[in-house]
Amino acid sequence: MLRQPHSRPRVAQSHYGDNVSTPTIDLGTLASGSPDEETLPARSSSHLRRYWRDRARRRMVALSAVSMLLIAVPTAAATSAPRLDPLFTVPAGDSALLDDGRLYVLREAGEGRPGDTLTAYRLSDGAMLWEAVDTDNPAYGWAALQIRGGVLLLTREQPPEPGGVPAPGGVGGFVTTAYDPDSGNVRWRHEGWVGLAGAGNLVILLEPSGSEHPWDRMRPTAIDLGTGEVIWTAPVATRWVYDRSPTAVAAYLVTMDDDGQLATYDVDTGIRLATSTLPDEVSGADPYDLSLLAADDLVVLQDVSAQTLYAYDADSLAHRWSTELPFTAFLTGGCGPVLCLQGLGHNGLHGIDPDTGESRWSADLVAGDRAPSWPRAIGPTPDTLLAGDRILDATTGEQLLALERWEHRSGGLIQASVHQQDPILLWRERHGADTGPRIWFGQLRSQPLQVEVIGNAAGWFDGCDATTRHLACRDGGHLHVWHIRW
Repeated sequence: MLRQPHSRPRVAQSHYGDNVSTPTIDLGTLASGSPDEETLPARSSSHLRRYWRDRARRRMVALSAVSMLLIAVPTAAATSAPRLDPLFTVPAGDSALLDDGRLYVLREAGEGRPGDTLTAYRLSDGAMLWEAVDTDNPAYGWAALQIRGGVLLLTREQPPEPGGVPAPGGVGGFVTTAYDPDSGNVRWRHEGWVGLAGAGNLVILLEPSGSEHPWDRMRPTAIDLGTGEVIWTAPVATRWVYDRSPTAVAAYLVTMDDDGQLATYDVDTGIRLATSTLPDEVSGADPYDLSLLAADDLVVLQDVSAQTLYAYDADSLAHRWSTELPFTAFLTGGCGPVLCLQGLGHNGLHGIDPDTGESRWSADLVAGDRAPSWPRAIGPTPDTLLAGDRILDATTGEQLLALERWEHRSGGLIQASVHQQDPILLWRERHGADTGPRIWFGQLRSQPLQVEVIGNAAGWFDGCDATTRHLACRDGGHLHVWHIRW
């Protein structure tokens, strides 16, 4: 059911977004006494005329310079640093997505709502654009919003059917619904959650098989984003992986079956491209110790218990190299020029050469009891890593910038994609100047590498994310939206 708004909502007033600093220009200090009291030189009349003429010229030049400085002051204040301006506040939901022009908020059924309600707001003024109510597919405990190919996708976890086979964790299955972002009309609905988008107008949905190892046994289905038509379905339910890099457009899916066979499939057609037989020691290993990862032009198989990596060419599945690790860690993905491995039981991060498998560097991510964040490439080049409480050179592991109390949060309430270049950082104060909690927002700038404060707000926020020009955070039962002005 679709409801169009009858009236524009009142935009809430807020004290959020105070400017932290304003650039100033020192115009100097006037000397004591009046310039008219200056002692005149004892000269002839021609010298006096020249003196007054030069003095007038100097005054005109000084006044012109001061005028230019006064004109430049507001320009410098407006352009030298970003500013955080409050836009509007709306009731918080169970999941939300901040897009370039809209904010989508999902509120699950309950408290007078007969079904899950998805609402779209215009970011410029907070006006409600549309509201869609779904009474047939209520969320069970998990929901996520994302934009793929210009289509709004909502994935919800649902309770198991009576007598049915439970999905992972003893819960039900997953349903993905595609909405038109302009009108809120439902385009299509399929079982499964969103895996990845192909190069064309296509999305891969994954659904657990319901077997003994449901998370490891998937059967991908390729869906046309515009129409919901099924393009192809995988022939078997097995382990499927793909390149999870935020900037990657995966061209293939990789499978590993129980008989020790690797295979790659074309994302757009589902046609099998290449196969390879795994080593005997891998085929006989415990399936829970094996993991697959696709990164750039590599497919990497890891045996965690044996501390061994096996790398294959992504196109042909030809074996490239094998290596035994001197540490216990799990492979997290590509980190620009290296493969990243996160240490087990400690906070070490390791960079592996993707061409040889040799260890390039190791770094300790954490100071004190702070948990490390997932390492990610940032900035205009792939050689800078945001990892834990610091910025690292991905080529050498050298620390480039200590973030101290700044931290990067993504996901949580806001299920938007991570802003890769110059991301937003948060700094929480439990007791600010007004004795209450306060959050500071900083922009991690890549050229030069630094944290630039853009504003602060009073409150304790449990979910924040940002696009290039907007920021949204949850504070209790409200969702606050700001505009980042440059």
